[in-house]
Amino acid sequence: SLIKKEEDLRWKERSLIKKEEILKESLIKKEENLMAEKLYLMKEKETLMKEKGELATERKKIEQQASASKSEDRVATITFNMNEKRLQQDDTARFAARVGDLFQWHSNAKIKKKWVAPYFPIIQSSGSGKTKLMGMFRNGTSFRTSSGEVWNTTNLEPSDKLSQSYTELDVTIILLLCYQQQRQAPGLDGVFDAAFPVPVTKQDADRKNLVAVLDNLASQANTTRIVFLFDEAQHLLSKDSWHFRCVRWWLRDANPQHKKEVVAVFAGTTSQLTNFHDEVAASSNTRDPPSRYHEEGADLLPPFYQIYTTGLYRWKKGFKMPADATEFEKAVVHGRPLFAGLMERDRKNFWNRQPTILRKLLICHPPQDWHKDSLAKASILATRLQMGETSLQVASDLVARGYATLTAYSEQGNYAQIAHLADPVLARLAMCLMTPGYKGKEIQGIANNAASTTTRSWSKYMAEMFSNAICLADKGDIGEIGVALYMLQCGDILRFARDSRLQTLSIPVDDFLDLAIDPDLEKFKILNTTNDFSVSLNFIQVTKQYLCFRNVTQSFPLSGWYLRSLYESARATYAVDNEPVYDLLVPIRVKNPISTKTDELDEAYTHVPMLVSVKNRYKFTGKNATSALVNMRNLMNELRGDEKGIAVLVLVGLDAPRWKSTFSKSLRDATGIEDISYENQMEKQRNLLKNEARGQFIVVIREDDPFGVSQSLTSCAVNDGEGAIHHCALDIKNAAFKFLEEDFQGKEDLLWYKQNRDNRAVEALLRLIKEQNQEKN
Repeated sequence: SLIKKEEDLRWKERSLIKKEEILKESLIKKEENLMAEKLYLMKEKETLMKEKGELATERKKIEQQASASKSEDRVATITFNMNEKRLQQDDTARFAARVGDLFQWHSNAKIKKKWVAPYFPIIQSSGSGKTKLMGMFRNGTSFRTSSGEVWNTTNLEPSDKLSQSYTELDVTIILLLCYQQQRQAPGLDGVFDAAFPVPVTKQDADRKNLVAVLDNLASQANTTRIVFLFDEAQHLLSKDSWHFRCVRWWLRDANPQHKKEVVAVFAGTTSQLTNFHDEVAASSNTRDPPSRYHEEGADLLPPFYQIYTTGLYRWKKGFKMPADATEFEKAVVHGRPLFAGLMERDRKNFWNRQPTILRKLLICHPPQDWHKDSLAKASILATRLQMGETSLQVASDLVARGYATLTAYSEQGNYAQIAHLADPVLARLAMCLMTPGYKGKEIQGIANNAASTTTRSWSKYMAEMFSNAICLADKGDIGEIGVALYMLQCGDILRFARDSRLQTLSIPVDDFLDLAIDPDLEKFKILNTTNDFSVSLNFIQVTKQYLCFRNVTQSFPLSGWYLRSLYESARATYAVDNEPVYDLLVPIRVKNPISTKTDELDEAYTHVPMLVSVKNRYKFTGKNATSALVNMRNLMNELRGDEKGIAVLVLVGLDAPRWKSTFSKSLRDATGIEDISYENQMEKQRNLLKNEARGQFIVVIREDDPFGVSQSLTSCAVNDGEGAIHHCALDIKNAAFKFLEEDFQGKEDLLWYKQNRDNRAVEALLRLIKEQNQEKN
């Protein structure tokens, strides 16, 4: 029994040993598997790291390409023509006075409690000369503040010489170029003192780095007054303007820390540089420690925008115009100096940059979708027509992303006024886009939608701008804008028939009147137009008249030298404020028969006015028409001392049954004209027009005009119901009174309007009358 038990124990022992061996083998195998898996994972990790590195390299390459593409998409470099002497100094003097006044923030406790920090922005559209202005200011020697104080300036050496000593003068001016830190540092080109990197994140470490850069720059200036000029300041506005606020808070603290008076100017195109909310209390993601939060000073100084550079190249001595320059190329000097400088330096590059300029003019992305973007259409139309006032947001966008010029800004930041000043380059690009069939390189890949550029599409877009309140015209101006569009499109049709490149701008006046009076577009595609340019016009843009007002001088706009200037810049203007006789002024060039010269600047030509009176009414008698023409003729005779000039009366919105019966009869009785067809009107005036540049014509824009202007104006004034009242006057409080006063001539007319047009407009009118207690009307 004992022996048997021993054998059983030995068997169990062997079994346990065998199991142990099996477990060991299993563990070894599992370890091997784990090691294999570990090696596999390590290889996978290496592969992923390699792919990550490749992706990072590819991303960096893409970013560099994007940065290069963005740089190429600029019309010109930031420092373009910086070394050229500015043609006038008024802007610099005004700017210097504003900068000088900033130092009062440090010495006047009352001012310090009112304004958030000693700075103001420069806001103006691209190509207007912001960088040039700051460069001229920095290089100046003596300026005067608005209080009369004279102070001297000096500038830092280039960035690689910042450790050198400076001449001890009153003010040190430091010109900085802002850029995104993740991008390659830009070249200073001997213009900027230093580059100012802006971090891509908003951490306390980023704030400390920004402060350290500013402290370093301030400490190296040996003057007690310092002016920082930040160019391309829009880079500071990312991340909810966090980096801008860091700099702004530093400006408040720089005085006690460095015992110096520091002020700043931030230059850019965007109104966000001035449209900030008040500073919020310090948070966990603060710009400064909580104990340094400033509770006083919340107001923002208004921006500086008075940069008057349009047309300066016209006065530049020795401007190098190509000998074979086209009429359009000669007009370029009347626009932005940027475009004129490009033309002078490199004609080929000037033409290569046209698509880039057009893309910025369209202000939408992608530019091919411009016909779907209201802001893009507003930019194009306003460039050629001026479209009245608009909202603060739209005005800001047109300045920041397009080429609109900021002309007024309220200190409260709730009002801005813009204008599209004379610029033949922008006007021609808009004309190319608006001309059906044009296929030039400027619009290739952009104007690929034929339906968006028909002859009727632009009047439709105009009505859309007014009906949707994107633009608001002054009282009575909608008709003038519609007629300006009609006249521009007539000129575009004739210009394109003569020159498919749209660089020859002049067209014979009789061709223009023929198309305007009898707008048969097919006729001008079949028949040859005249080649007689003895009396011609060439406007491709209609601008506001800012140079004078009627109560100052009425004769100035009709003077020969001013009309020549208008003609050379290829534009017409709206009438001056409060002008009762005419609404549009078109310059006419007349070739002197006794001269053999062909130079446009000598005695070969004289320039006379075409006065255009616009009547946007449903009823107008022949007697009224005669009176309007006589008034224009008398005005030209009174102010010019001769009868040379053309008077044109344009009627739009006439009710067909009324004007065909009563208007024609009364016109025949008053003037002897049987009808208002072109041939009938020209029959007695053809020789007078060609030999003496005189004539009077009536243009009736009928309901079925090929440009759709009449129908679009009707939709603006009728189909919009209550909105129609608002579009007839900017002053909404007096809208009902002005609507009645301007467009209706009695109860009978009001009843006719109600029966024949749209009850909604009349109901809205009566409702507004009641609201405003205009019981008399």
